[in-house]
Amino acid sequence: MKYSLILLLFVFSQIHAQIGNENLSQGLTEQELTKAKEDYKQMMKTETWVNNHKLTKDFANKTNAVLLKSPTPPKDRESLIQLLEQNLGQTQFKSISEAKDYIAKMDESEAKMKAENKELFEMMSRATQTQRREIAKPFFELSMKERGLR
Repeated sequence: MKYSLILLLFVFSQIHAQIGNENLSQGLTEQELTKAKEDYKQMMKTETWVNNHKLTKDFANKTNAVLLKSPTPPKDRESLIQLLEQNLGQTQFKSISEAKDYIAKMDESEAKMKAENKELFEMMSRATQTQRREIAKPFFELSMKERGLR
């Protein structure tokens, strides 16, 4: 279970890396930040978000800490797949095709979540890194709670 936190953080960082760059962002107004924080909390209550979160946790469990054992964590999907190919026997995946299919499933789920929350992700694209952390604080709190760290 503790390994899933690493994968959750990886997935979260991938989403946020796609959303924007701190250097290019002016940040949100206080009103926008308040709205984004509320929208994020509401998103976490949706079936889409719950399913996405479950897929991510299940994927982390299937990788059996391969991400933790890697000297360099994967930076993107390609490096994640390469890492899984190199360590397939240490995972619960029967083949690299199964792992790729699971990753595709997670990508589809993430795309659906973004499509259902366009305004939120648009605001997050304009938010500073500090603001994005504040917006997503409920996610991190839930992840810590799920692992018994809070």
